Amino acid sequence: GSLYAYLELYGPDGTRLAGARGAIDKALTLTGKHTIIIRDEYNSYTGDYSLVWARLNNSCATALNCGQVATGSISTNERFKLYSFTASANDSVTIRATTPSIYLYAYLELYAPDGSRLAYSTNKIDKTLTLAGTYTIIVRDEYNDETGDYYLIWQRLNNPCNTTPINC
Repeated sequence: GSLYAYLELYGPDGTRLAGARGAIDKALTLTGKHTIIIRDEYNSYTGDYSLVWARLNNSCATALNCGQVATGSISTNERFKLYSFTASANDSVTIRATTPSIYLYAYLELYAPDGSRLAYSTNKIDKTLTLAGTYTIIVRDEYNDETGDYYLIWQRLNNPCNTTPINC
Protein backbone atom coordinates (compact mmCIF):
# COMPACT_ATOMS: atom_id res chain seq x y z
CA GLY A 1 0.00 0.00 0.00
CA SER A 2 0.92 3.63 0.38
CA LEU A 3 1.46 3.47 4.15
CA TYR A 4 4.19 5.68 5.58
CA ALA A 5 4.73 3.93 8.90
CA TYR A 6 4.86 6.39 11.78
CA LEU A 7 5.75 5.15 15.26
CA GLU A 8 4.80 6.65 18.59
CA LEU A 9 6.37 5.38 21.82
CA TYR A 10 4.68 5.85 25.20
CA GLY A 11 6.10 5.11 28.65
CA PRO A 12 4.42 3.08 31.41
CA ASP A 13 2.91 6.29 32.81
CA GLY A 14 1.34 7.22 29.43
CA THR A 15 3.85 9.96 28.60
CA ARG A 16 4.77 10.22 24.91
CA LEU A 17 8.50 9.51 24.71
CA ALA A 18 9.13 9.70 20.97
CA GLY A 19 7.55 9.80 17.55
CA ALA A 20 9.23 9.24 14.19
CA ARG A 21 8.74 7.88 10.71
CA GLY A 22 10.19 4.40 10.27
CA ALA A 23 12.38 4.00 13.38
CA ILE A 24 12.86 5.10 16.97
CA ASP A 25 16.16 4.76 18.83
CA LYS A 26 15.50 5.65 22.45
CA ALA A 27 17.04 4.90 25.84
CA LEU A 28 14.19 3.97 28.18
CA THR A 29 14.49 5.38 31.69
CA LEU A 30 11.35 3.88 33.24
CA THR A 31 10.76 0.23 34.09
CA GLY A 32 7.48 -1.26 32.96
CA LYS A 33 5.24 -1.87 29.98
CA HIS A 34 5.76 0.59 27.11
CA THR A 35 3.30 1.08 24.26
CA ILE A 36 4.05 1.51 20.54
CA ILE A 37 1.41 2.95 18.22
CA ILE A 38 1.90 2.40 14.49
CA ARG A 39 -0.10 4.50 12.05
CA ASP A 40 0.19 6.16 8.68
CA GLU A 41 2.16 9.38 9.01
CA TYR A 42 -0.64 11.32 7.31
CA ASN A 43 -3.52 9.27 8.79
CA SER A 44 -4.69 8.69 5.22
CA TYR A 45 -3.20 5.47 3.87
CA THR A 46 -3.25 1.76 4.64
CA GLY A 47 -0.80 -1.07 4.05
CA ASP A 48 1.36 -3.74 5.59
CA TYR A 49 4.28 -3.16 7.94
CA SER A 50 6.82 -5.09 9.97
CA LEU A 51 7.72 -4.14 13.51
CA VAL A 52 10.99 -5.13 15.13
CA TRP A 53 12.25 -4.06 18.53
CA ALA A 54 15.50 -4.95 20.21
CA ARG A 55 17.18 -4.13 23.49
CA LEU A 56 20.60 -2.83 22.47
CA ASN A 57 22.27 -2.92 25.87
CA ASN A 58 22.35 -6.42 27.35
CA SER A 59 20.92 -7.59 24.03
CA CYS A 60 20.05 -11.12 23.05
CA ALA A 61 22.53 -10.89 20.18
CA THR A 62 24.79 -13.67 18.92
CA ALA A 63 28.32 -13.08 20.22
CA LEU A 64 31.11 -12.87 17.62
CA ASN A 65 34.80 -13.29 18.26
CA CYS A 66 37.28 -11.00 16.55
CA GLY A 67 37.92 -12.24 13.02
CA GLN A 68 35.05 -14.76 13.12
CA VAL A 69 32.91 -14.88 9.97
CA ALA A 70 29.19 -15.11 10.64
CA THR A 71 26.78 -16.25 7.97
CA GLY A 72 23.12 -15.49 8.07
CA SER A 73 19.99 -14.85 6.12
CA ILE A 74 17.46 -12.03 6.10
CA SER A 75 13.97 -13.40 5.53
CA THR A 76 10.44 -12.06 5.43
CA ASN A 77 9.98 -13.44 8.97
CA GLU A 78 13.27 -12.13 10.35
CA ARG A 79 14.26 -8.75 8.90
CA PHE A 80 17.02 -7.95 11.43
CA LYS A 81 19.89 -9.98 12.89
CA LEU A 82 21.76 -8.91 16.00
CA TYR A 83 25.38 -9.67 16.82
CA SER A 84 27.58 -8.51 19.68
CA PHE A 85 31.29 -8.22 20.34
CA THR A 86 33.40 -7.07 23.25
CA ALA A 87 35.97 -4.31 22.80
CA SER A 88 38.29 -2.18 24.87
CA ALA A 89 38.31 1.61 24.96
CA ASN A 90 40.22 3.07 21.99
CA ASP A 91 39.95 -0.12 19.92
CA SER A 92 39.78 0.65 16.23
CA VAL A 93 37.44 -1.76 14.46
CA THR A 94 36.29 -2.51 10.96
CA ILE A 95 32.99 -4.28 10.35
CA ARG A 96 32.22 -5.71 6.91
CA ALA A 97 29.22 -7.42 5.34
CA THR A 98 28.97 -8.98 1.91
CA THR A 99 26.05 -10.58 0.12
CA PRO A 100 25.93 -13.09 -2.73
CA SER A 101 22.47 -11.73 -3.61
CA ILE A 102 22.10 -8.95 -6.16
CA TYR A 103 19.01 -7.68 -4.34
CA LEU A 104 19.98 -7.63 -0.66
CA TYR A 105 22.05 -4.60 0.34
CA ALA A 106 23.53 -5.42 3.73
CA TYR A 107 23.01 -2.43 6.02
CA LEU A 108 24.94 -2.25 9.29
CA GLU A 109 24.18 -0.33 12.46
CA LEU A 110 26.65 -0.17 15.37
CA TYR A 111 25.47 0.49 18.93
CA ALA A 112 27.60 1.31 22.00
CA PRO A 113 27.37 -0.58 25.31
CA ASP A 114 24.89 2.07 26.56
CA GLY A 115 22.58 1.44 23.56
CA SER A 116 23.37 4.66 21.66
CA ARG A 117 23.84 4.37 17.89
CA LEU A 118 27.43 5.12 16.86
CA ALA A 119 27.47 4.45 13.13
CA TYR A 120 25.47 3.09 10.23
CA SER A 121 26.36 2.31 6.64
CA THR A 122 25.89 -0.05 3.73
CA ASN A 123 28.42 -2.93 3.83
CA LYS A 124 31.08 -1.42 6.13
CA ILE A 125 31.76 0.55 9.28
CA ASP A 126 35.17 1.77 10.41
CA LYS A 127 35.16 3.23 13.93
CA THR A 128 37.40 3.95 16.89
CA LEU A 129 35.47 2.96 20.01
CA THR A 130 35.63 5.18 23.08
CA LEU A 131 34.05 2.84 25.65
CA ALA A 132 35.01 -0.60 26.89
CA GLY A 133 32.18 -3.11 26.83
CA THR A 134 29.81 -5.08 24.64
CA TYR A 135 28.80 -3.52 21.32
CA THR A 136 25.83 -4.56 19.19
CA ILE A 137 25.67 -4.82 15.40
CA ILE A 138 22.36 -4.92 13.55
CA VAL A 139 22.38 -6.44 10.06
CA ARG A 140 19.39 -5.78 7.79
CA ASP A 141 18.51 -4.91 4.21
CA GLU A 142 19.10 -1.22 3.51
CA TYR A 143 15.46 -0.62 2.56
CA ASN A 144 13.97 -3.44 4.68
CA ASP A 145 12.29 -4.97 1.65
CA GLU A 146 14.69 -7.60 0.29
CA THR A 147 15.79 -10.98 1.56
CA GLY A 148 18.91 -13.09 1.12
CA ASP A 149 22.13 -14.38 2.61
CA TYR A 150 25.05 -12.39 3.98
CA TYR A 151 28.49 -12.77 5.54
CA LEU A 152 29.60 -10.60 8.46
CA ILE A 153 33.02 -10.11 10.04
CA TRP A 154 34.61 -7.65 12.43
CA GLN A 155 38.31 -7.09 13.00
CA ARG A 156 40.26 -5.04 15.51
CA LEU A 157 42.82 -2.92 13.65
CA ASN A 158 44.97 -1.72 16.55
CA ASN A 159 45.50 -5.28 17.88
CA PRO A 160 44.42 -7.62 15.07
CA CYS A 161 43.35 -11.18 15.72
CA ASN A 162 43.73 -14.23 13.50
CA THR A 163 46.40 -12.54 11.41
CA THR A 164 48.72 -14.25 8.96
CA PRO A 165 52.08 -12.59 8.33
CA ILE A 166 53.07 -12.16 4.70
CA ASN A 167 56.52 -11.63 3.27
CA CYS A 168 57.48 -8.83 0.95
